[in-house]
Amino acid sequence: MNIVVRSNLVSEARSQRRRFATRQIVRVGLLLLSAAAFTFWSMIHGELTKVRQEYAAKQVAEKKLDEDLDLARAKAAQRKTEATRRNAVLGYASSRTNLAPVLETLFAATPANVEISALRISAPDMDGCTVQISGRTAGAQPRLECDKCRLLLADAVAETGFTVTATFSKLEDALGTVHFEEAEYPIADFVIEMKLKPAPHDDGKT
Repeated sequence: MNIVVRSNLVSEARSQRRRFATRQIVRVGLLLLSAAAFTFWSMIHGELTKVRQEYAAKQVAEKKLDEDLDLARAKAAQRKTEATRRNAVLGYASSRTNLAPVLETLFAATPANVEISALRISAPDMDGCTVQISGRTAGAQPRLECDKCRLLLADAVAETGFTVTATFSKLEDALGTVHFEEAEYPIADFVIEMKLKPAPHDDGKT
C-alpha cells in the first residue's frame, strides 16, 4: 500500500513538471510572437511615418511651386501691361501728323475778303485728319467767294504734301453787310470740312 502511494506521488510530480514545462514553452512562444509583432509594427510605423513625411514635403514643394508660378504670371502680366502702355505712347507719338505747316499755309492763303472765325482739328494721325474751317466772306457774290476760298485753301494745303478733299458742311447767306475796300458787300457764312491724308511717296517706279 505504501509503495502504491509513492508511485502515484512520483507520477504526479512528473505530470506537474510536464505541465510547468509546457506553460513555460507557451510563455516563451507568446513572448517571441509579441516581440515579432512589435518589430513588425515598428517597421510598418516607420515606413508610414516616412511616407507621411515625404508626402508633406511634396505638398510643401508643390505649394511653393504654385506660389512661384503665380508670382511669375503676375510679373509677366505686369510687364505686358507696361509694354502695351509704352507701345501705345510710342505709337501715338510716332503717328502724330505735324500740322504746323498746314496751319501756317491756311492762314497765309486766306484771301483778304475772308474772315476765319474758328478752326478745329480732329483725330490727327498717320491716316490723316480733318480740319474744320469756319468763317465768312464778303463780295458781290459772297457764295461764289466762299467757293473760291475753298479751292484756294485746298490747293495751298495740297502743296504741303497732303491729299486734300474739301467740301462745305455749311454755306448760307448772312444778314448784314461788310465794309471792304471802300464799299459795302453782302456776306455769306461757311464751314469747310477739309480731309487731309499724307500723299503717297513716289518710289521712282513706273
